[in-house]
Amino acid sequence: MKPNRTVQRIFSILLLAGLVLSMAQPVTVTARTVEPQAPGVTVEPQALEQMAAHGAASYWIDLFSKAGLSRAQGMDWSKRGKTVSVIADTVARQDSVLNAGHLVIAPSSFEKTMTIGDAPASESLTISNDGDAPAAVSIFEIERGYEPPTTRVDPARRVTLGGAPPELTATGATEGKAGGAPAAAFPNADVSLTLDDGSAENGIGIVGGNREFIFLNRFTPSTGSYPFTLKEIQVYFRSDDYVKVGDDMVLVVYENTSGNADPAVGANLRASFPVTVQAVDSWNTYTLPAGVFLSGPGDVLIGVIALETPGSDYYPAAIDTTASQRRSWAGIWASSPPPDPPSLPPGDTWMLIDDAGFAGNWLIRGAGVTAPEDVIWLSVSPITTTIGGGGSQAFTVTFDPSSLSQPGDYKAELYIQHDTPGAYPNIPVTLHLIKKFFLYLPTMGVTR
Repeated sequence: MKPNRTVQRIFSILLLAGLVLSMAQPVTVTARTVEPQAPGVTVEPQALEQMAAHGAASYWIDLFSKAGLSRAQGMDWSKRGKTVSVIADTVARQDSVLNAGHLVIAPSSFEKTMTIGDAPASESLTISNDGDAPAAVSIFEIERGYEPPTTRVDPARRVTLGGAPPELTATGATEGKAGGAPAAAFPNADVSLTLDDGSAENGIGIVGGNREFIFLNRFTPSTGSYPFTLKEIQVYFRSDDYVKVGDDMVLVVYENTSGNADPAVGANLRASFPVTVQAVDSWNTYTLPAGVFLSGPGDVLIGVIALETPGSDYYPAAIDTTASQRRSWAGIWASSPPPDPPSLPPGDTWMLIDDAGFAGNWLIRGAGVTAPEDVIWLSVSPITTTIGGGGSQAFTVTFDPSSLSQPGDYKAELYIQHDTPGAYPNIPVTLHLIKKFFLYLPTMGVTR
């Protein structure tokens, strides 16, 4: 078996024992004898020294980008695993049962039609746990907006509107070379995500300006900040970096609860927003209308994909080089344009920007609110519970249009926070609200 040159050093060591693992936990490799070099396998001297001196060496195993273990990475596998003995030059197999909860959710969506002024009405949501361990469950409401009713239009008078749907807008703030403070839509945000000191000393980009690339900051909010909703993103652009008003960008938000040192490993895309540069030598503040709900705990990755490829100097990633936090990353995909959705890590290049010789912090910030989204027409009871293995829990989902005065479609989602290794989609909820119609009949004469 030829070793894969792109795999981390742990795989070189494990191949000596004939065992390949793929968990993001420290493992111990024991060898009775240490060969200086095996044909086709390179072992770092440090590993040889440790194994020769102690008969064992512990290393971290990095996950491939496609491993997709999601929340399973954060579990205490030491309490659920087994010790496996491996004879040299053989392959050992050991089946194991994961003692964890697993949820079954029904129904998968709610859709209800009501009339303005109706009394509250309820539906039932059932969450079952067909796993072996108890599952802690909490349900949060996420506001998804309102759509007015469709108006019937005479086809002869219909007007077709062309062009793309409206994109997010930004407001520029502090003028000048120094970044300063952005004009925030949420100046008293509960969660403030910042790495830079407000100054932009340099700009980073692709030589020749012929490739799109992503630059992002890795933020780690305190555990007590979760869950929260990201409500705005702030990015600073400089004219010195050949950025112009109207340049196309995409804002991306990922969440990573794996705890991996590489933020791409275990990252899940939560939202992307096509935007344009609204001002240069200034902060651009992009308000996210519906927000991005983040359950955590873990890392929040906020990035910008620079889409312009002018074929000349173009360095859109403004960077603060005063004191690097070693949390700013950059990457390039192998193909152009970037994939949709933009998965991490990019297939061509992915690195901490410090390792490229440009130590610093991108001028990308975020702000969020911790208060749960209050969907005024929707409620769930109970909000939090623990479901035992083999058990189930019924939740009451209540639609209350009493505070609504406009007909149309009201939309929301139910997010289920849990401690199981599974991943479950949000539950879409739609309320179709209609007007009351009264039919008046003329008074008819009555003959007695």
